[in-house]
Amino acid sequence: MKMTCGSSETISYDVMTYGSLETIGYDVALVWLENVMLIMVISVWDVLCMLFVGHILLLLADAQVGTTKC
Repeated sequence: MKMTCGSSETISYDVMTYGSLETIGYDVALVWLENVMLIMVISVWDVLCMLFVGHILLLLADAQVGTTKC
C-alpha cells in the first residue's frame, strides 16, 4: 500500500469512514439547517430584546415627562 498523499486509496478510505456521499450531503444539509435555525433564533431574540428595551425607554421617557409636567 502506497502512503502517497491524495491517492485514490485515501479517497476511498474517506468515503468508507463517512459512509456514502449521500450521507455527507445529508450531514452538510443538517449543519446548514442548524445554522439557519440558529440565525433565525438569534434574530428573533434580537427583535424581542429591542422591543423590550424600546418599551423601557418609552416608559422612562413618559416618567420623565410626567415629573417635569408636575
